[in-house]
Amino acid sequence: MSRLAGWTAFDVGQHDAAQRHFIQALSLARAGGDVQLGCYVLTTMAMQSLMRGFASEAVDMAQGAFNRAKGQAAPGCWRSPS
Repeated sequence: MSRLAGWTAFDVGQHDAAQRHFIQALSLARAGGDVQLGCYVLTTMAMQSLMRGFASEAVDMAQGAFNRAKGQAAPGCWRSPS
């Protein structure tokens, strides 16, 4: 629900509220041991950062999600194309 609330706030331009919801969703995913959901939330946060003009933060978040997903997601989800 926190992820959905974050997307909703993001869609209407309430970026501060969206960030709070995404951070809560990330914490809950971690507490529940759901690596895939945590990576999804982190990549959503990266997209939000990129759209707000914070490219270096977006790259850091996307790279963190990529590194965390290794071994947790199907190889086709994270493998670089040949």
